[in-house]
Amino acid sequence: MAKKNGKEDFLSGWTAVIIGIIGVVLVCFLAQKGVEYFRGGGEAEFSGASFLGGSSSSSASEENQDEDEDIKKAKQMKASENSQAENNSDKSKEKNKSSEDEKQAAAEKNSKQTPKPDENEKLSIQDKITISNQKVQEGKNFFAEGNLTKALESFDQAVKLYSLNAAAWTERGKVYVEMQNFEQALRDFNKAVEVDSTYADAYANRGLFYQAFGDEEKAQADFAMSDILSKKQ
Repeated sequence: MAKKNGKEDFLSGWTAVIIGIIGVVLVCFLAQKGVEYFRGGGEAEFSGASFLGGSSSSSASEENQDEDEDIKKAKQMKASENSQAENNSDKSKEKNKSSEDEKQAAAEKNSKQTPKPDENEKLSIQDKITISNQKVQEGKNFFAEGNLTKALESFDQAVKLYSLNAAAWTERGKVYVEMQNFEQALRDFNKAVEVDSTYADAYANRGLFYQAFGDEEKAQADFAMSDILSKKQ
């Protein structure tokens, strides 16, 4: 019995040792697995952190790109606004220039239409008579050369300077006859007689006019008056 108990004690001792060894092995195994587990978790967390960091960097890059696009769009809009403002400014300048040109053209037109003060009004009566007679002589020279236009201009100036110059009216009537403006020619001959009823040439030229148009009675009356006045001179 004592021998049996000793054997059981021996087996119990080895069992305890074996169990202890197994426990130690299990503890070591579990510890190693735990370390590997935690290492794996740490690496996963590190990987996860890296992934999150990469995602954050990518997101930041996308945000920067979006900001760049917004800046580009803002610059483009600003450039477009500036361009539009310049175009509007140019159009406004062109419109103002056109308006100024129209005003200037209107002013020039009005200036041409508005009669300027007659410088002849500053002349004395004697000066007007003298210059008027000079214009009559000038017109006669043009008439002799066949330059009816220049002759008419000279006679126009003569009657404007001194409207009582019968010679100017008579000579201008002769120019109108040559131009075949017979109605105006007769008016000028009548005007010459009106302003100076003693001017013989006015009657003589009007007599020729009547005779040319077949009014012999009036023609002879004017010829007779011309003769009378010529003899008195």
